[in-house]
Amino acid sequence: PLLGAPASRFEQSFRSQVVNIGVGKMWTGYRMKVELFAAYLRSRLAMVGYTEPGQVEQELVVFVDGADVFYGGCSPSAFQAVYAEISANSGASIIFSAEVVCGEQNCDKVPAIPHWAARISDVKNLDSGFWKKYEVGCNGTWTNLIVNGTPCAEERDCGYWATCSVPPAVKFLNSGVIVGPIKDLSDMMEWTLRNYERFSVWGDQSVFSQYWLDNPDKVTLDYTSELVLSLSDMSHDILKISDRDSGKITNQAFGHVQCLIHGNGRGRYLLRELIRNVTSLSLEQARGF
Repeated sequence: PLLGAPASRFEQSFRSQVVNIGVGKMWTGYRMKVELFAAYLRSRLAMVGYTEPGQVEQELVVFVDGADVFYGGCSPSAFQAVYAEISANSGASIIFSAEVVCGEQNCDKVPAIPHWAARISDVKNLDSGFWKKYEVGCNGTWTNLIVNGTPCAEERDCGYWATCSVPPAVKFLNSGVIVGPIKDLSDMMEWTLRNYERFSVWGDQSVFSQYWLDNPDKVTLDYTSELVLSLSDMSHDILKISDRDSGKITNQAFGHVQCLIHGNGRGRYLLRELIRNVTSLSLEQARGF
């Protein structure tokens, strides 16, 4: 689920229930995340035939990691409009969050930021310097980094060393937030379960990344961070609390109210500070564990 009080604000704003698909279950590892989400999607698809044709299959679902995703205050109409715009321009129905660090994917095979991302954001240099003033943690690129005798890109295991593209660009898949229609998400999750052991480096992100690289017509990334901003290796300057009472937070790179904020990796420290400033609570208090 989304974190604590922000989850309640999300439910009130979106008039939708935040479902904790892992409640009451003992965590056994990242495969469990895929198993639980796949089971939830199957249960929703079981309703096909009891509603209008196509209604369930096309219902939009937003999956978020439960321990470190924060609601930034965007409106439901803004969220839906951004999803529709990205999907229409990319041709893909499934959108993953993106991040600046390459982790659990073959960095050499990750595509350049597509032209449509520059067009919808009105930023021409998303892939050539725009993010330089906002990143703080990049430690060069992956070109000469060897892991277990093999280039880390081939091992799909460069993330720990905070390797980025040069110049830095938010173009690597992050699996903390996933948005898409139930049927398409279910198909991807079933593939991910079947191929988990084959492609997993140490978590689910490596398997999802493989699906993305193999299926660019079905999956794309949120290159402009409008749906979700991944905080790992980003500076404090990227976000500003615009209205503490309502919990609205502005993405200063693009000037919009941020929808979701993911404190992934080294971004956990920035997330802690943000939560404290917005809610006066610690991260643990806000999420309830």
